Amino acid sequence: MSSRVFKSPLFETYMQVPELRQASKTLFEDFKAYIQKGSQDDFAFGRDSKYDHGDSPDWLRSSSLRHVHVLPLEDFKKKRAASGKIDKFRIVSELHIIYCSVNVNNQNYVCAIAGVCPDAHNFAKQHKDVLRKCVEIAEKFETHIHDLSRKPTLASYLNPHHIAASHNPIKAAIIRALLPIIFPHSHMFVED
Repeated sequence: MSSRVFKSPLFETYMQVPELRQASKTLFEDFKAYIQKGSQDDFAFGRDSKYDHGDSPDWLRSSSLRHVHVLPLEDFKKKRAASGKIDKFRIVSELHIIYCSVNVNNQNYVCAIAGVCPDAHNFAKQHKDVLRKCVEIAEKFETHIHDLSRKPTLASYLNPHHIAASHNPIKAAIIRALLPIIFPHSHMFVED
């Protein structure tokens, strides 16, 4: 199953470390490779799980939100060199990427909603309002993906490279003008 990875506008909002904010594009690209490869062996990603801890509220447990622990690549390589095989579930960090995943028509769609650093564990406990916002974004993403799957011809116009020179420019302009009405959440999710 192939995967397409999107980024929400919140992705950089909760990264409090200036160097990390500057490196957010690289972080997103690494996350994208992690999702698309389907293997965790070559990347600095550790435990990947739902928010189903004992103190998680029901609305969070029942959501599609997940989070993956991200390690500095140097630390990851040191741990792997020291012990050989690494149990990914035991690798935790204070940098998380919060994301959701939707499967439609044998295609996996993933949205990186937010990166949280530092102190990601306490952040999740103390900022339930932010997690609620992440759940809302995940729900909008799911709706957006289902809308795209029901209207694939129109959805192709969301890609600016789709329209060839041979397309009728008036028809293309009309369709592009209608896209925000047909797909109201398209502006929220960027596929880099």
